Formats: sequence, structure tokens, C-alpha cells
Amino acid sequence: MRVPLIGSGLSGQVGGQVSNSLTRVNDLVPTLLEAAGIPAHNGTYRERKVEPMDGRSLVPILQGKSARVYGPEEAVGYELSGCQVVFKGPFKLVRNIPPLGDRKWRLYDLEKDPGESFDLADKLPDVVQALKKDYENYANANRVLPIPDDFDLQSAALRYAMHHYLLPKLKSALPAIVMVLMLIVGVFAFRRRRKQ
Repeated sequence: MRVPLIGSGLSGQVGGQVSNSLTRVNDLVPTLLEAAGIPAHNGTYRERKVEPMDGRSLVPILQGKSARVYGPEEAVGYELSGCQVVFKGPFKLVRNIPPLGDRKWRLYDLEKDPGESFDLADKLPDVVQALKKDYENYANANRVLPIPDDFDLQSAALRYAMHHYLLPKLKSALPAIVMVLMLIVGVFAFRRRRKQ
């Protein structure tokens, strides 16, 4: 998927260029820090350990000094809600879970097929295996927990919403709900007595 990023005001920026380089959302903070002249924290902030940044600055691309953020032999992986993907060179290996997919690994050549129309997994099994290994390395390095095969994203999202949003709201509204119910019961009881 191509997502536009428009930059302006960076010293030395080359205007009017379009880059097809693979980038990630993790690259935005290092880019903004470098553009602002602020050094990256490198795993510590105010003498405390913090999670290290793993993104890269896009400034070299914006200044026309580089064509790529990640080299052609570097694997770039990520996981989101149980869906897995790894990019390397022109290839993208992706595995989506239901309801968006079928848990099958699919391989695409993004240079020849940017619309991801032709799954090459059966034609290039060696590439699939190599990229699966790259994804495993990414998952191990980033402590990605495996998603069970019977995991249902929609049910999990519904349970999460019930537990974290609906029930707390009901708890905070419980006194008002009890009052309304008591009022309704009282009105029905009053009407019933009047009819007798």
C-alpha cells in the first residue's frame, strides 16, 4: 500500500520528488528528530532506560542523498492484530487471519505487481521459506507472541470492547440505572393500585 507523505521546510530538501522507498511508521520519529536537530535517545532518556527506537530517518531521502531507507537484502517485518508481513527486496510475504484472510502465506513481487494481484507462493517456494525465516527472526527479536489458529479477531474485539468500555460505563451509570428502574417499578405499582 502506498501512503503519501508530504514534507516541507527541511534544510536541503529536494523539492518535487517522489520516492517509492519502503518506509514504516516507525521511521517518522527518527525523521522528525533529525529534522529538528534533536539527537535520538538511543535507549535512554534522562538517565533512564526506555524502549529503543527501531525506525530510521527519512531525511537522506528527502534531501536526495539516498534512494532507499532499507537495503535490498534487509528484511523488514511487522505484525498487526495477528496479521504478519515481511518485506525484502522486491518481495512481500504476508499472512492474514480471518476475517481479512485465510491464514495462508502469500508472496508478491511489488516491483512487477504493486497491486498484489498474483500470488507467487507456489511458484517461488524457496523465497517463501527464506522470508518466513526472516519473519521468525523479526518476531523473536521483537517478542511477538504467536496467534492461535482458532483465534477469532471479531470475537476478541467484541470481548475487549465489552470488558474495557461497556462494563465500566455500566458500572459508573449503575446508580442512575437503579434509580430509573425503581422509578419504573414504582410507577407500575402506583398504577396497579389505582386500578384496584
